[in-house]
Amino acid sequence: MWQEYRFVVMVMALLTAGQLKAELQEAAPNVQHAVESNAAVHYWEGIYELYEFYEVLNPREVGRHFDTIKKGVTAPLDAHAAVVVDRCERALACLHRGAKLDYCDFLIPFEEFGAMHVVPHLGRTTMLAKAACLRARLRFQQDQTRLALDDLEAVLVLSQHVGNDGRDGSFPLFTEFGIESQAVEVAAAHLWQLDRHQADALVQRMKLLPGDRTLANVVAKEETLWADWHVTYAERALNGGAWDPNWINNVLSLPDENEVVVTIKKIVSGKPANLARLAKDSKPFFKEAGRVITLKRKEYEREWPKLTEKARVKNPLAWLALTTITAQRNRKDETQARRSMFELAVRIVHHNFDPAKIEGCVYKATVDGFTLQSSIQNLSGRPVTIRFRNTRG
Repeated sequence: MWQEYRFVVMVMALLTAGQLKAELQEAAPNVQHAVESNAAVHYWEGIYELYEFYEVLNPREVGRHFDTIKKGVTAPLDAHAAVVVDRCERALACLHRGAKLDYCDFLIPFEEFGAMHVVPHLGRTTMLAKAACLRARLRFQQDQTRLALDDLEAVLVLSQHVGNDGRDGSFPLFTEFGIESQAVEVAAAHLWQLDRHQADALVQRMKLLPGDRTLANVVAKEETLWADWHVTYAERALNGGAWDPNWINNVLSLPDENEVVVTIKKIVSGKPANLARLAKDSKPFFKEAGRVITLKRKEYEREWPKLTEKARVKNPLAWLALTTITAQRNRKDETQARRSMFELAVRIVHHNFDPAKIEGCVYKATVDGFTLQSSIQNLSGRPVTIRFRNTRG
């Protein structure tokens, strides 16, 4: 069942925007305005356009084109980069149309599939962002600064649209960090190329991105996906519905011998009633998580490990959800650290702020600019660091 659903979603990801609109309208008549005002439709169209031109290339050219886009933030630009950008024009026009809209819903059926959901748009929107960053770098190189900033601002909006995907605006994804960080890195590499007004405007644009989800909403969404959905799935099975003894493998995409899989299967013992009980017993952990996740950083760092360890021992289903929430808190802190350091760099470069007065991060001068290093660590355990380079010399 789950494999069939994954296939359907992957096929949907390659539909033209016209086909997607038609399917949406067939499912819900008289929704033309709603379809056109949903940024996701335009992003899907851009994704389709991005992939479509590869159909006329041989495998070697496809690999070379994608490699150039994937390295769009740091790769040296040559004549081939201009060719790739030219091929991406239609896709990027779709990106900009979507970024002008407030509402974005990729229509992933979270409620129906809960923890089993698949998210085919993640890698594809990231590739769309990389293409935009590549064009921004080319535009900076050609002294088309305003147009380059337009591309970066579109990527910033895309990052928030992906991160806030869903009807309640709280679906937790890691991708928005990966997308936003690309734009920040490109802007950092060309900060001296911006005038004061442009730099200040970009800082303000980051602050005015579409509504950032709250950590409390992240916890609530995870409770819906993990606790509530598993209760419903188990109760349906008790009433004669479908029951897959290996459901947890599909949720985690992990082999039978994985420790978490083994533990959960042992507790459930193939019985839907046991899964329903395990899921219901996980709910107090989410309630406590909703309180701890919003604490100030020092308090959070003291209380959160205690909660996750308690869940690991008493309820592995809750523990799985809490590990996801942990990553979300860390990503949120990391994203905020990057934004703060970029704002600080703008003050240093364009407002003559004395680096000696910096608090909260470490300033280090380099041959071509400087780096800022935050006390916040990324998921790899390394301090969040941005390099600001004076490409104008």
